[in-house]
Amino acid sequence: MRNITMSSALTRAKPNCFIHFHQIERKAKIHGADAMSLMESFQKGVVGFQLSPAERSATCNLLVHMTPAQRVHLAKIGSTYGMARGPFSHAAIGSKGMRTGWKPQCESPWWQERMGNTTETVDLIIDRILKAWQNLPSGLRKTAEDATVLHTQKVVRTFQLHLEDLQSQLPAEAFAAEKAKLMEAFMLGGMDDALKQQADAQPVLDCSTIPEFKAVLERQESQFVIAAANKRQELKKQLESATFLSLMEDLKHDKDKVSTFATKLQLARSNWGQAVQAYKRARRNKGVERITHLMRSRLDIKLIQENGLVDLPRLYNLFKVTALQDMPTIAADATQWAKLVRVACVSRETLVVLDFGLSPNLTDMIKCVQAAENIAHQSPNNAILVRYPIKYTSQSMATWLNFCRKIEDKLLSAGLDIEGSISATFDLSNTHGNDKREGTFMIRLCVSSAFQETSPWLSCKAFTQHRCINNVPLIPVKDMQLIPQADLTKTKEHLSPAERAAQLGPRACRQVLEAVLLGRATSDSCRSRRVVVVDACPTFGDWMAASWGLHAAWLQGEESPCVVYMSAYTSDCASQHAGMKARVQGMLLDEWWNSQVEAGPSEPGHTAEEAVEKPELRLLAWSGDQCRVQLPSMARNKFEEESEFFAQWDAACVSTEGIMRKLNDMNSQETGTKTPSGPPSGPVDLPGPDLSGESVTSLKAALDIEAVDQSSINTADVHPGCKIQNTVPYFGVGQNKTTSAFFEPPSGRLWSHIQINSRSWRHSFGLTGAL
Repeated sequence: MRNITMSSALTRAKPNCFIHFHQIERKAKIHGADAMSLMESFQKGVVGFQLSPAERSATCNLLVHMTPAQRVHLAKIGSTYGMARGPFSHAAIGSKGMRTGWKPQCESPWWQERMGNTTETVDLIIDRILKAWQNLPSGLRKTAEDATVLHTQKVVRTFQLHLEDLQSQLPAEAFAAEKAKLMEAFMLGGMDDALKQQADAQPVLDCSTIPEFKAVLERQESQFVIAAANKRQELKKQLESATFLSLMEDLKHDKDKVSTFATKLQLARSNWGQAVQAYKRARRNKGVERITHLMRSRLDIKLIQENGLVDLPRLYNLFKVTALQDMPTIAADATQWAKLVRVACVSRETLVVLDFGLSPNLTDMIKCVQAAENIAHQSPNNAILVRYPIKYTSQSMATWLNFCRKIEDKLLSAGLDIEGSISATFDLSNTHGNDKREGTFMIRLCVSSAFQETSPWLSCKAFTQHRCINNVPLIPVKDMQLIPQADLTKTKEHLSPAERAAQLGPRACRQVLEAVLLGRATSDSCRSRRVVVVDACPTFGDWMAASWGLHAAWLQGEESPCVVYMSAYTSDCASQHAGMKARVQGMLLDEWWNSQVEAGPSEPGHTAEEAVEKPELRLLAWSGDQCRVQLPSMARNKFEEESEFFAQWDAACVSTEGIMRKLNDMNSQETGTKTPSGPPSGPVDLPGPDLSGESVTSLKAALDIEAVDQSSINTADVHPGCKIQNTVPYFGVGQNKTTSAFFEPPSGRLWSHIQINSRSWRHSFGLTGAL
């Protein structure tokens, strides 16, 4: 069957869910694709194969909700008896009752919690339906449907719950002897009516309400009573003494074993938690080191200590040199390296972005234009992209027009050609009715008047499209970001009206960059071009994200120029510089570093030697598959109050119950610890504590941020990955009331900024390629 393709199967017999599952599994192995994505694409094409909903559900269950052993078992049943008249139909295999973890709706919370399927439940459902089908004459056999599976699931799971209740009342040996008989009676269907009645009524669980279980309990009880009566008559004192000594020896043996096991388990969990934290900390520190080197040449955010924006051209030239030196790291081979050197030396292009959407003061605007002018006059390959201010509600029209005129006057006086006016329109198809933002914005592409005739920028795609950029994505207000600040006292809780109106978002900025970078009438591929984007007035980081997206597209082989980015902050904006740098580091840690081979897995692996084996017990019993120990009730009540050994036995049992309670409490409080299914003597897996840190609410509660006084925080300690001593260990910075926090979640990813009590967000840029 495994060598039959879909096309050949269709020419011979109608395919079934096992053939569909086999095709998906082979595609996943051949193409290295995710099985669920292949399943989704497969479901989109099932109409052409005339597949029923039952076949699709059955294929989904085989792929997602069943173990390999269950798939093999069902495949053997289907190949032996067929699907049309066999024990299982596609509706039965695709039923919810065949899924591990699925549970029916119950009115009682106790039953609702325990009626969920386990792997053993699904195995027993399959065996029970097959046995019932085989026991019927051929003329009376009926293929199981969805209703049959759901009914059987209730009966099977109720039977397992009663078995567990019986196990807690019998010694291990007695239970093992009776379990096979009860299982045989159950497979013949003798308990179905009583079990179904219990599942529907949902009373307090009592295995004695089932006649077969009641007979077992009565038989065991009668055996103890008869033996005790006979021994009392003959050697009552001698028997009780021997029994007491034997039980005490077994109890002492089990107590020592359980105590040793609890100590080893607690030590293993403690060591594993420390190892996980140390591994993640070292992994993140290595990532920060690699990202720091990466940012110097491809995503540089500079701080101008002196002279203000007058130093921007000098820093720009230094950045070009640094980017050129880093080219061997970017280039995949010698040919690409030679091409990049030629591009860097001959035709490197520079685009200075002056985003005045959030209107700066007049002095800053003049300094920005002067710095951009210096760069634009250096080469015909350099240009300036000016975004005009966005008028918001509380701003007067006269003020807005006056500022726009001053921008144009300054551009003209700087010797720039400002004829490159471009209009951009937003895509308003998904805009909320209360959104009053303007549907258009204006940008201007300026070049030096000395290179007006030779500038390649005047033949870009935006100019060939009648100087229009249509359907620019409009960023939703819920996705907007605050201007990053490292100084907690300068952090805002909400966006101002001007900030909401001015923020474009990374997608919109990328579309604008593509409109002015692409579309030139030239024979050379745009992949051979290298463009330096200089952001002279960075605010929200949108142009940075757009440039990084284009750089990532170039790394992945798309038809895009190699774009690198630099921005500059003056000394009075040091807080914004540190905040933006932390944001970029967090983005690169999350989106770039985690995809690198040298980063390794997010959590360390562990070996079989680190597992802790469950000891074999004589008198005590393991509760199911968990690390919980219990004293069977029949052993607990072994001696009556009239017996001379009752007081000693009761004291020994109380002492033992204390040890069991300590172990059970430790397993109840330990989060993220799993135990494998199987016999009680199997190994205990130790994947470590749950340190995902995905919930901001739980994180805030754990850190008790509102309880930390702001005056106790040393702001000099605030940088990504650092911690403030005696405040919050390892996580980073805690602060008072409704402000912000920089911290390092233990998952190894840096969320560069989180706004507590107002919103929570983190950056996400779609870079999937490796540098």
